[in-house]
Amino acid sequence: LVDEALAVEPGIQGAGIAQQRLAGQLAYELAAQVCKYLESYLRKPLDEVEIGYLAMHIERVAAQEE
Repeated sequence: LVDEALAVEPGIQGAGIAQQRLAGQLAYELAAQVCKYLESYLRKPLDEVEIGYLAMHIERVAAQEE
């Protein structure tokens, strides 16, 4: 779900927070897809916390590329 904070126009105070939140959500969704694939490939379940760890690293790498 997208909340109203993400509708802030660029350049308006708070836009940076909204962009960070969106980036975090996208990183988490990507990490969840990767973990789902890994669970299928490995035929073993992964803990929910692994999604968070992977999302953190995806977000860090994406931020370095900007």
